[in-house]
Amino acid sequence: MSRPWFGVKRYGIGLSPTSGQGWAALLAYVVTLAATPLLAVRLGAPSWIVPLALAAETAALIAVVLLKGDGKPWRWRWGQRR
Repeated sequence: MSRPWFGVKRYGIGLSPTSGQGWAALLAYVVTLAATPLLAVRLGAPSWIVPLALAAETAALIAVVLLKGDGKPWRWRWGQRR
């Protein structure tokens, strides 16, 4: 199996990028979040499209994190070794 893109955080809960692909996925998410409202205004899309698109982008990122994560359980961590 290839190296996971996301791994559990040492402090707190959830996953964070651990490889270049994970950072690229996170960067793509941030860029699309910023571009969506600007593109919607430029194209003259109805206002209800923007929140729907942002929700879809967030769901896509969560799916990528779940599929490309290291498989360890998401729980609160206090800094112990992974």
